[in-house]
Amino acid sequence: MLVLSLYAQYGLGYTALGAGLVLTPVAAGNVAGALAAMRLARRRGGRAIIRFNLAVAIAGLAGLALMGAPAGARPGGLALAGPVLALGFGLGGTIAPLFSTILTGITRAEAGSASGSLGAVQQLAGSIGVATIATLYAATSHPAGRGLAITAIATAGLLAAGAGLTLLLPPGRPADSGPPPA
Repeated sequence: MLVLSLYAQYGLGYTALGAGLVLTPVAAGNVAGALAAMRLARRRGGRAIIRFNLAVAIAGLAGLALMGAPAGARPGGLALAGPVLALGFGLGGTIAPLFSTILTGITRAEAGSASGSLGAVQQLAGSIGVATIATLYAATSHPAGRGLAITAIATAGLLAAGAGLTLLLPPGRPADSGPPPA
């Protein structure tokens, strides 16, 4: 989101308010994606839902990369809305079932430690990710569209790696599959 804000302000010349409006579909997509994902994850299990939502986010990033790739490309805020909405939906639909799936099988006694550790790892990974992607954008943002394309491709690659790592997650179980084995 930081890169999109920087691109909107410095690449497209929008004010901070204009950049915020460009990012509005991310918030809407996050809410819609999270609500839909949790409902589906209860029925189908988390791993498949997480992979699907990562694919949606990757598709949004691919759209952003294609918009930024042509030399001199300067897509307006409305043109960015579709890919940004897909990105938000995919990310929102990933986080809630991811946390739920990761914490599957944790006992009540372990719940506080496990959720605290998960939160700490999320904060650390987020900090490193934002710093890395923002640095990549800053290093490649002349012209701004090129920086957007490069960072979108790099982020899509990271999400694709994350989709592969979902194979290491506990399988979870759909809510209607009965009690867990003893």
